[in-house]
Amino acid sequence: MASGSHAGRESDHRGQSETIPGLCARAKLTNMRKCPAILKSPASQSTYAKVVAEIGKFGPFEVEEKKTSLHLTHGRAFAGVHPRATGIILNLVLDEPVKNERVHKSEKVSANRHHVEFKLTDPTDIDSQLVGWIKKAYALTT
Repeated sequence: MASGSHAGRESDHRGQSETIPGLCARAKLTNMRKCPAILKSPASQSTYAKVVAEIGKFGPFEVEEKKTSLHLTHGRAFAGVHPRATGIILNLVLDEPVKNERVHKSEKVSANRHHVEFKLTDPTDIDSQLVGWIKKAYALTT
């Protein structure tokens, strides 16, 4: 289950790298013992693995497994992962909208908070541009 003290959460993804059994093993994730159960397709597993590997470079975070999604938190949620048969929908919590053709959906949820969704179908979709937006969402939690 989880490496931290909270049931259902994966904690502190900065430790020594280890290979994980199953399809999540394609990316070296740190301190993660298994793919979350809601990630059923190979596309969602490998894409999720790449996302969390990149986030692990920013610092500690937790994965809260919900019924149909995963919340990535660092004090508060900065991202949501919604599995699909063809990959994942990554929902970032940002302080401004993102004007880019890669945005699947954008919603203003409060004066200074926007939910910005990206459809990701392959680990190669996680490029430096997307990592920059993820890093910005993570930084808003500190």
